[in-house]
Amino acid sequence: MKKVDCIVVGLGLAGIHLSFELQKRNYSVHHIHANLPGESTSVAAGLINPITGRRFVKSWMIEEVMPYAADRYNELGQLLKSNYIDRMHIVRSFQTASDENTWLAKTADSYLSQFLLEKADMADTSESLQLPELMGELKNCYRILTGELQRDYISYLDTLDSISVEEFDFEALSIEPNIRYQEVEAKHIFFAEGWRVVKNPFFEIPAFSPTKGELLIVKAPSLKLTKAYKKDMFITPLGNDLYWCGATSEWNELTVDTSKKMQNRLVDFVTKTIKVPFEIIHRRTGIRPSSKNRKPVLGTHPEYSQLHIFNGMGTKGSSLAPYFSSQLVDYIEGKVEIPHELNVQRYFAKKG
Repeated sequence: MKKVDCIVVGLGLAGIHLSFELQKRNYSVHHIHANLPGESTSVAAGLINPITGRRFVKSWMIEEVMPYAADRYNELGQLLKSNYIDRMHIVRSFQTASDENTWLAKTADSYLSQFLLEKADMADTSESLQLPELMGELKNCYRILTGELQRDYISYLDTLDSISVEEFDFEALSIEPNIRYQEVEAKHIFFAEGWRVVKNPFFEIPAFSPTKGELLIVKAPSLKLTKAYKKDMFITPLGNDLYWCGATSEWNELTVDTSKKMQNRLVDFVTKTIKVPFEIIHRRTGIRPSSKNRKPVLGTHPEYSQLHIFNGMGTKGSSLAPYFSSQLVDYIEGKVEIPHELNVQRYFAKKG
């Protein structure tokens, strides 16, 4: 029987950051990860954007989570001897002059002023992209190489002999007096299994609303785009003439297969936006672990003190997962309380 302090189930962004935080604090950890199709971390664009929504409001808790995330990804880069964070500008199209005025008004915000440019500069791609007259540009944003990070972190754990690559079997889990899963015994188990939380019998709560997204990876050697561009959907440069294009949103059909309807929508978007020749290299899907209130869900099961959850990052996992993994471990150690709006126990209270 292998004895550890913690088991972490799932190695998407939530599981990676939780694992890293636990090990930084000298907890021994064993990991269970399935490498199943449809996980969002392997296909995410990884943008960290300080502004969100049609009214260009400050992203929730961005002042705290953005610098924390930058430091965390640099730490992971040092550990894994690679780089997973790049600076990137983001250009957004405006539908109306009123949108432009709202954008310009944000330059008066003491925090957002460090990101906002009064005028977007897309001169280098004016002949290769179909651009609107009205646009705004953000500087000093980030793109996280989520797929590369996940691949390298799993390889790193494999060298430590601390990962089992398999789908988690709830029938093999016993809880009392200690956590036992197959040949591993632990004091705590953390579930960070992304959208598959809906199949977790211990957390059958009305907190989650997984969202399927589809995207295209296209190759366009003549495009030469160096900034992420958004009009309805994103075109994000990946390097080597490759671009991430998407993503769609679908709540009712959570399959890992592409759909004709969404693929047609993507192709239509790319065809109307990119004016130079392009080739579709990959068609991909990912199911985002979204919550209904668009905020993380974390904490401890109200009946079983050894069971914990870290989930619900949605489209903002790149920025939220580093900060809240630290908050969760602080909570386990009795240093902080989890805010009510994030605490998983509030959903159990509603059930009761």
